[in-house]
Amino acid sequence: MSPQAPHPLNHNPETMVIDSNDDESIHGVPIPTERPPLPARSPGPRRDEAGEQGPFGVNFERPIPHIVERAPKDSKQVTKSRDELHAQVKEREERLAEEIKRLRNELQAERQKLKNAEESSRMQQKKYKQALIENNKLVSQSQAFPLMTDSYLISQVEHLRQEIRNFAIQHYDGDTFNGPNKGNLDPAFWRHYMEPTTRTYAPEDYLEVSEMRPMVIEAFLWRVIVGEVFNNYWWAIRIQRALSRVMNFVKKRSSSKPEDIRKVQMWAASTTELVIEAHNLSQETRGFDEHPDLKKDKLAEDICDILEPYCCSHDSSLSRQLRHVLDNAIALDRDISRQVAQVKWEFPPKDDMVSFDPDTMKLREGEKISASSVNREVQIVICPCLRKRGKSDGKDFQTEILLMKAKVSCEAVPDREPSPNQGSGTHYSHSFLDAFVFRRLENFIRPSQV
Repeated sequence: MSPQAPHPLNHNPETMVIDSNDDESIHGVPIPTERPPLPARSPGPRRDEAGEQGPFGVNFERPIPHIVERAPKDSKQVTKSRDELHAQVKEREERLAEEIKRLRNELQAERQKLKNAEESSRMQQKKYKQALIENNKLVSQSQAFPLMTDSYLISQVEHLRQEIRNFAIQHYDGDTFNGPNKGNLDPAFWRHYMEPTTRTYAPEDYLEVSEMRPMVIEAFLWRVIVGEVFNNYWWAIRIQRALSRVMNFVKKRSSSKPEDIRKVQMWAASTTELVIEAHNLSQETRGFDEHPDLKKDKLAEDICDILEPYCCSHDSSLSRQLRHVLDNAIALDRDISRQVAQVKWEFPPKDDMVSFDPDTMKLREGEKISASSVNREVQIVICPCLRKRGKSDGKDFQTEILLMKAKVSCEAVPDREPSPNQGSGTHYSHSFLDAFVFRRLENFIRPSQV
């Protein structure tokens, strides 16, 4: 190591004795007049060249010229990397600019599509409003009628059939409690609706057989509903009698030509709509009738008087269920009355001996008959068939179609012992006896005419 240089303050400079009377001397303390020059350092090796380790632990064994020689190369590399980075950034910016441009074009196209769709929607809405205005004009010029499809009508009738059948089975299948007692019966009501239910045998013979009794009750209820409810306008109870007279007057005096039938049906449907509208308005302004429907109660009472001797249950719901059946029948008649199409309920003629026809009839539930069976004569028509002429739009009145087949039974009364109160075991219906006598008279008269 190089010798250490003496400290500048260790040399002995010239001193001046300062007299107490002299301003330049203070108590004889020597004061240097000027700073002496630093002594020259002896030349020696550089610390980096000598390989001396610095105070911070840096080894100076590697000479500095190597670092200096590498600096230009690193600068070129940095410049090259910077240029490459700038090129990459520029390329990425160009791609982003192209993507933004493409997205802007797509957005502009979508905006144009949306604008076109909105314009088309406005045009369609304008056309719809115009069509609605024209339709309202047509409606105001001609009466519009509610549409009832064939499938809906069939489902409603099928529901009523099932309800009547369930009612008959629930209350009249089994042993009777009171036994036959017709003291309170209306003879005309029995004659009009109970006697026609059976064709060969009297209805009493069926009613006394527990397995067949519900079938006769079902047939009886259907004849009452067709004769008393359908086409009798119970849904307009306040004017029922007057409306029934007017409707029957017009229909009976109309010809059977398809065009005349169409005109009458359109008039009847229009009248029905006016009556229903007036009836609804009356209920809104005056409220519902305070008095019970006495006429409907009278009909239910007549039915119960006929059926009471054959009742097999003490269920208090019988009267309520019967009223419910009548209400459903009235609602069905109202819906049918609003249609332009003509709907008819048909039973076979009373005095005809009818054979089973699979095209227009179906057997009751659980009953079977073979094609080769000898006994194919219909004994009871349980439900009438349903026919329809025309459509709700006022067309095709020249065509009549069968919507629902009649439900019948070909089963005869089983042989049984005569009861003590009866002279014989089997009673024949009046229609069968009349037809039998008529045929005998024909056979008796025909040979004499020859």
